[in-house]
Amino acid sequence: MQTVTVLRITRHPLQPEQEAALRSLYPQAKLKILNYAGTVTGVEDLQQLIHDLKPDVIEAVLPLNLLAVLLSVVGDSIPVLRAVMKRELDGDQARFTFSHYERVHRVHIVTEPLTPVKE
Repeated sequence: MQTVTVLRITRHPLQPEQEAALRSLYPQAKLKILNYAGTVTGVEDLQQLIHDLKPDVIEAVLPLNLLAVLLSVVGDSIPVLRAVMKRELDGDQARFTFSHYERVHRVHIVTEPLTPVKE
């Protein structure tokens, strides 16, 4: 049986529904799920994680700029997944439950400064 290593770059614990969805994506494989809850500051951190852990799949909760960097590092060689969560209000508390996974192919950010740029 093939082993598929999933690197989860997130501080959020894996919900049972997420694990079930991952298993449904790779039904013929044994999943090895690795969690990294540390801070990612840039490309070097991402390259080191990928080098050390050799994931087959990456689930990432990162700021958009770092998600774009991750995609540039892995190209098409490693799928990058994003867990889509439903936000439900329980009184004045928000609760997030897993909806589905989607694959991130590209991040394209278009901005313009609205206030003077301080040098």
